[in-house]
This record gives sequence, structure tokens and C-alpha cells, in this order.
Amino acid sequence: MGVPRPLAAVLGAALAGAALLLAALAGPARAAGPDCPSSVMYISAHADDTLLFQSPSLLWDVRSGRCVQTVFLTAGDAGKAEAYWITREEGAMAGYAEMLGVADQWTESEIVFDGHSVERRTLDAQPQVSLVFMRLPDGGTAGGGFSMYGSESLLKLWKGGQAEVPAIADIEAVDDSTEYGYQGLIDALAEMMDSFGPRQIATQDYTLEFAQGDHADHVATGYFARKAADLYGEPHRLRAFQGYDSADEDQNVVDDLLEAKSLAFYAYGQHDLAACGDPEHCAGTDYEEWLSREYIEATETIGAVAQAGYPQAVLANQAVDLNGEESSGESGGPLVYAWTQVGGIPVTLSGASTEGPSFLAPPYRTTLRFSLTVADGAAISEPDYVTVEVDGPEQPPPDPPPPGDLPVAADPPRAVPPIGRPAPRTSKVKLSSRKVLLPAGRVSRHTIKILGTPRPWVECTGTLPKGASCRVTPQRRVVIEGSKRLERTGTYRLTVHVVDGAGTVKRPLIVQVRRP
Repeated sequence: MGVPRPLAAVLGAALAGAALLLAALAGPARAAGPDCPSSVMYISAHADDTLLFQSPSLLWDVRSGRCVQTVFLTAGDAGKAEAYWITREEGAMAGYAEMLGVADQWTESEIVFDGHSVERRTLDAQPQVSLVFMRLPDGGTAGGGFSMYGSESLLKLWKGGQAEVPAIADIEAVDDSTEYGYQGLIDALAEMMDSFGPRQIATQDYTLEFAQGDHADHVATGYFARKAADLYGEPHRLRAFQGYDSADEDQNVVDDLLEAKSLAFYAYGQHDLAACGDPEHCAGTDYEEWLSREYIEATETIGAVAQAGYPQAVLANQAVDLNGEESSGESGGPLVYAWTQVGGIPVTLSGASTEGPSFLAPPYRTTLRFSLTVADGAAISEPDYVTVEVDGPEQPPPDPPPPGDLPVAADPPRAVPPIGRPAPRTSKVKLSSRKVLLPAGRVSRHTIKILGTPRPWVECTGTLPKGASCRVTPQRRVVIEGSKRLERTGTYRLTVHVVDGAGTVKRPLIVQVRRP
């Protein structure tokens, strides 16, 4: 077992101002949309695992405005019927809503990855937060499975892929929605990553072997997630969090972070009768130990990944430090840092090419926004963003110009041309497909890549019938999805707007809905 990295090392200087930060972020966070600073995917075995073992990292991510998608591999059924495992899903949704201080109201949808249908829930008040339930059988602590679901388990599926025993070739979801083989599960997880586009992937401890003290589902989940991450082609950082054995480490979650983490888990526990739902019933149990700890056992990076830290809330004229220490590169060598202010009253950054630059907050209320890009000698990262909320008096309006003087208009930004200015006719931008066929009454999904430009801004406009949708992923891919509610057949015309340094390109996209 490697040397675990405690939460204090992960969050660094941000912990010093935890009370002020949590107060600033406690209400409903900003809607992400295209302004989502980055995307994080959590992959866990059971509905309570992220709340217990991967928080407060999870807490910071959801409250900072990042796009967060959590994938739960098993139903956590414990060999029981739907009446039990559905309460664990309800508990997970309640816990995530509690972290954000919003109503526990979610939109249900069915999505397809690598031909497999899974359930997704999207938080209404903060739609950049979503949960995916794969509903595979709970294998039990030792991984033997339960007779109610054919004694199938993730451990046996993994061993089947390694030509070991006990083994199974396939595993079927407890709701009979689909089944996976060894490679099929890996491919489905990899396609989820490709669709969501995470720069950070958090999973469970893949450094352990089975029967080394952690739940077999935890270990197998870490194994499968790591295999899927190997197939995911975008730059990312993979982190493995300790599970049951974190209780053996020193406590490192305290004060406001401990309270916020605990409240989210208590909201979960109100639904899962096998857990605890308040301090009195958690006292003296393993849950109390896990809630007060979070440890990262291993980290791997592909490419270069910038991490600009978490939002801060400061006072006017206060000294502020930014923190990029969690940025990483695949080579493992020294990083080159480039910080840039992209919003708010201008400030002077001291050490803009270092891991942790500093500045003096303006004397007025404002929202400052900074971007961070890093390079490790072999790769350059996508920018990551962080905001600093400055509390102070309102900025007075500017003095009027002296008589006879006229204000000089600033030149418009040139990095991305305004929408509406057409690109040259020689533009090489095109879609990987110009026509999509959706079967009415079935779940389907089509991904379309933007070719001919490296980093465009993309928007999909037009009208589709009820049960069909068009969205753009963080990786700037257009996704057309159909659900079982799609009934109206016909031909629909969409327009994909692509904006890059050359101008705006409009490309038609035809969607045909037919009866299968």
C-alpha cells in the first residue's frame, strides 16, 4: 500500500478559509452551462460511497460550479428486492441536494452507452450535477454475491476477465435492463467518460487486492474504472480513494467541512434504514470514523491537467493566494504555470508563472475570475478556472469625461469572433455526420464530432419532438439522444453553430425519426 495523501494535502491552503468559503457556497451554486469551469466524474460501487469516502472533495466540486457526474455501478441491494435498493438511490439524491442546499427534485432520463441502457437523474436546481445508476448486483463484502440475483458480482466478472475463479462471463442489472460482459462494462464506462469529458476522475482504491480489508465491490469498481480510464483519450487525472481502511488513518476532516459532509450523509441515511441518519445513531459506529476522514491512495495523470483550486470568498483589500498545486502532468516533471485574470476589476498578479500567485483584492465588491494553464514539457493543458468573490462597498460610477472629450471605444476581443460574422468560404469546419436516424419509442444516442478546428465554441439550435434532445458535451461534441417517450416521426432540421478564430460557421444537421 502506498503512502496515503490526506485531505489537508489535497486542499492545501483552501482549508484555512473553510468557514468563509462554505458560507459563500452554501446556497444554490451558479448554473454551469457553457461556463462550467471543468468536469469531474466520480465512479463508485454503492450509493453512499461518494458521501462517505470521497467527500469533502465531492463537496467542494459540486459547490464550486463544476460539472459533476457520479456513476454508481451496483444497486447496493444487499440481496434484497427493489423496495430496498431504490431507497438507496433516493438517499443519494437527497445527499447531493443537501450538499447544495437546494430542493431534492430531479429529472429522470434513460441514456445509452455502448448499447446499454442506464438511468440518469439530473438535479433540477443545478443541472450540471447528475447521477447515473447502473444497478448491477451487490456482491457483498467478500464478493460472493446473493442468491436473489444469481450470486453474480463485480468480483466474479473481473476474475472472469483475468481467467481466474470464481468467475462469471456476464452480469445482469437487478432491474433486468441490460447485461455486461467483462469488456462490455469497461467499454460502457469509457464511453460515459468520452461523453461527459471529465478532466478529473475519482474512483475507489485500485491498489488493493481482493480480501485486503475493503469491500469487494469497492476494489472491483476501482479496477474497472482504471481500465476504462486507460481507454479514455482525453487528458485527465485519475484518483483512487481509500474505503473501509480509511478508518485506520488519523482524522483529517474537521469543523465546518465535517459538519457539511455529515449533513449530506444524514440526508442519505434518512432513506437507507441500514445506515444511520443523525449524529446520535452514527456515534460509535464505523460511519462516524469514515465521515471524519478522506484519503487518496493513488493518482495518475494522462497528458497535462490544470487545477486552479476552489472558489474563494474574501474581503475588500485582503491579500489573496491562488493555488494550482493539484495540477499535474503525465511526465511527472516540473510544470510551467500560466495564470491570467479573465474577469472582474483588474488586479496585479504577483507570481503569475508560479504554482501559487497572489494579489490584493480590489476595494470594491466584485467577482474575479482567473484561468490557469499548465505544461509539463510534453503536453499543454486546457485552461481551468477559479472565481474569487470580493465583499466590499459598491464601486462608484466613473467620473464623466471633461467637456469636449469623447470616450474612446475599446477594440473588441479578437480571440473568438462575435457570432454572426461569417467565416471565410474556405472554412474546413465540418460535422462527422450530417444525418441522424432516431428510432421512435427506443433509447438511442448519436455523437457527432466537429472536424477542421481544434477548440471551437459550439451550439445546437432548432426544434426536435418530445423525447429527443440535442446537447453539446464539454469536449465540444454534439449529442443527439432519443428516449422511449419519442413517438412523433418525421424529419427535423437543426443548425450547428461553430465559432473559432476564423468566424462563425453554420452546418445543417438532419434528424429523422422513424418507426423501427
